Amino acid sequence: MLNPDINKMTRNGSISHFSLVTATAKLARDIVDDAKANNDRPVDDKEVTMAMEKILKGDCSIIESTDLHGDK
Repeated sequence: MLNPDINKMTRNGSISHFSLVTATAKLARDIVDDAKANNDRPVDDKEVTMAMEKILKGDCSIIESTDLHGDK
């Protein structure tokens, strides 16, 4: 099980936990979809672990909306 430092994952609080969880889930789904499209299945790691590692390495960016609360 991967237990990453939450401060590293949220860039010391600049990314909300909600955005981190949402981005990780979406990236994991993309990994699964890509594997299905290529008739391939990652063997070593689970998709969520792979997604978290990509986020930690900086291979993927998390962009938060400035309008998180529906304010205009």
